[in-house]
Amino acid sequence: MAALEARGFMVRRATPFRNLEKQAPKLLAEMRKDLNKQPLVRQFIVLSKEVTYNRGSTPLFYYFHEDHDHLLSIMTIMQHAGAIYDVAFNSVPRYNFTEEFVSYLIGEPS
Repeated sequence: MAALEARGFMVRRATPFRNLEKQAPKLLAEMRKDLNKQPLVRQFIVLSKEVTYNRGSTPLFYYFHEDHDHLLSIMTIMQHAGAIYDVAFNSVPRYNFTEEFVSYLIGEPS
């Protein structure tokens, strides 16, 4: 890959984002909808609907355990696929979308 890049070719590794669509179609549809409404937001947290959370001034999305079966397991799979990365700084699971995954979900900016 490095040799091709040195010759001016753009090399991109295959991303398994299509497999994520098969494993969690409802969640990815919700993420796609959220990003289409707010295309500059990159952070989200995973919560129970029974929990109240003060997010502060950081814009973010919420995804709830009650809406998606095995949500934390899906987060692990998404991390392994390079779609998200963990940015937790307290006891609440918090993630950022990778730009490549955002491009997959909502397309390249014009």
